Amino acid sequence: MTTLRPNGRISPRTFPDSAGDDFIRGEINFNSPGVAAGATTNIRIGRLPLNADILAVKVRTVTPFVGPATATLSVGITGTAYADIFAAASVAAALGSVTPAAAGLTMTATDSAEQDVYAQLILGAGAPTAGKVRVFIDYCVPGAQ
Repeated sequence: MTTLRPNGRISPRTFPDSAGDDFIRGEINFNSPGVAAGATTNIRIGRLPLNADILAVKVRTVTPFVGPATATLSVGITGTAYADIFAAASVAAALGSVTPAAAGLTMTATDSAEQDVYAQLILGAGAPTAGKVRVFIDYCVPGAQ
């Protein structure tokens, strides 16, 4: 049964799309284990369940990475590059910026098994002295009809 507000709108608590969404949230800091000058660091940030559909991906640079000449971040499930959810982008600038991205992962990727999600941070020369980035992946698992 749908609950209507006095103005005829559907109540948010009963709106069909407002329930069932879940998310993965990961945070990578300049002093996270393995993060170093000239290094490639892969950090597991979560796990997508079986049959998950990715709805949105956002990367927020809380504090730009300071020190290294370059700092790029990518997110994915496929080894070495980990870029099939979010392609490599710079996290060395744009304080407080949020970079929304289309969900690049194919819908069949979680059809046969759960998948670990990794963030890959690649730093250029120069020791990092500051930097923090957050990754948000909004997904849902379709219910049985």
